[in-house]
Amino acid sequence: MFNGLLIALGFPFAIFAMSVLVFVTVWLGCDLISGEYNYWKKIGKFFVNLFYNIIGVLACLYACIVYILRTGQRHREAKQYKIFKISKEFLDFKTRA
Repeated sequence: MFNGLLIALGFPFAIFAMSVLVFVTVWLGCDLISGEYNYWKKIGKFFVNLFYNIIGVLACLYACIVYILRTGQRHREAKQYKIFKISKEFLDFKTRA
């Protein structure tokens, strides 16, 4: 359970951190190469990209949580089936004896 929670929380934030790092690197690289100093335009683009990154992180987090919950549900169903199968075998053995 803890590993699944760690993956569900860590993976989206790792993607977010990498995308921000790549964006800032490209932003500074373009600024140095082109010599463009229109910072208001760049700051606006930064916040738009930050907004899209946050939406991407939330979507990834939602997908991870749904995956963990469905896996847990399948595990519980398999466990219940196993208990049902054992109790059915026990009842069959009892009725035959």
